[in-house]
Amino acid sequence: MLDAITIDMHVPQTLSFSTYHELDMQWTLLASANWQYWSRSGEVGIDLDNNLPKLGALNASFKSTRHLSLGTQ
Repeated sequence: MLDAITIDMHVPQTLSFSTYHELDMQWTLLASANWQYWSRSGEVGIDLDNNLPKLGALNASFKSTRHLSLGTQ
């Protein structure tokens, strides 16, 4: 029987920027940019609090992500 399971994982750093501009009563311009630093979050540590050998770490090799978007309303 397992006493406790511990998972150690870093949450990615995130930078976001969004804006909108009303041109008139009918049209609005929208824009956003986002970056997430997932590369640091790729290693997930797993530890079982019992007499079994440690499971170690899983390297998920996450890649950083970014997106840009433009739109109208």
